[in-house]
Amino acid sequence: MKDLLEDRQRSDKPSPRIGVAVIGCGQWGPNLIRNFQRSETAELLWICDKEESRLQSVAADLHLKAERTTNYRDLLRDPRVQAVAIATPVTTHHALALDSLRAGKHLLVEKPLARSVEECRQLVELSEERHRVLMVDHTFLFSSPVVALKQTLKRGDLGNILYAHAVRVNLGVFQEDINVLWDLLPHDLSIVQYLLEATPIEVSVQGTAHVHPRFEDVAFLTVYYEKGLVAHFHASWLDPCKIRRMTLVGDQKMAVYDDMDPNEPLRIYDKGISRTPYFSDFGEFKLHYRFGDIFSPRIEITEPLKGVCGHFLDCILRNEKPRSDGRFATEIVRILEAADRSLRNRGRMEPVGKG
Repeated sequence: MKDLLEDRQRSDKPSPRIGVAVIGCGQWGPNLIRNFQRSETAELLWICDKEESRLQSVAADLHLKAERTTNYRDLLRDPRVQAVAIATPVTTHHALALDSLRAGKHLLVEKPLARSVEECRQLVELSEERHRVLMVDHTFLFSSPVVALKQTLKRGDLGNILYAHAVRVNLGVFQEDINVLWDLLPHDLSIVQYLLEATPIEVSVQGTAHVHPRFEDVAFLTVYYEKGLVAHFHASWLDPCKIRRMTLVGDQKMAVYDDMDPNEPLRIYDKGISRTPYFSDFGEFKLHYRFGDIFSPRIEITEPLKGVCGHFLDCILRNEKPRSDGRFATEIVRILEAADRSLRNRGRMEPVGKG
């Protein structure tokens, strides 16, 4: 009885919380800060930004008690900080992540992980050497409709996937250090990679710069995968409508994921085409079109970023591999590197390569 009482008392004790610091208080950083602040698993200890005014604004808006600094090395020296989240321009990711890993911190980095495969490889190797969690914030892998679509594919409801088509366009937000490929396409590339687990072979890109002479704001990317799968992606900062839609076409059924539809973000179409298995001449060649039901599963919508932060903290506590770990993120950067080469060569087919 005494042992049972002691076990119960131990179980009633609150679990130790993970000390977290966030570097970057610009566009995305405050969202990370808010989620870590509200987490029962995390203790937000520091926020960091080069601009003191941003620190003051975020601290006031979110009623933070965390310490503030314009020098990220201050938080790296704090032994209470076990995990660091980086939400800064892509060109700064590699240096900040290296210093954080060398300081022994677990790491969550805004997408994309870095500006090159070589930079990604260095971070992955160091995280594995130091036994630190390295996760990249590919937010849409934690979107409820995407997770539901993943389960649909696992059940084989769509059959073999023939092709995918994704559109992610809006008016802005223009970035100052990367083109639209590196800004928007990591979302849809990561979704396709997560859903289909396919190996990319070659890419071709057409894109143009209309506003900033150095950075393309409109791009059309085609990725050829193994087993005949092809995916087409349209990304733009220069479009009158905000669209976030992906279509998957299988040989049994088809699916449309529309992130802008709050009521029916995922629809499964029982549509398809079959042809006569045998014919002796062209006159006997016939196609049969199937128009069946449209099914929209009931999906409980939760904030994807809350899932990102919770998953990151759980992986630290349980010593588990993240859904979007460093190696997964490196493959996305590998496609982007090949896409950049194709873009510079006016759409020439470029090999993606292998890790």
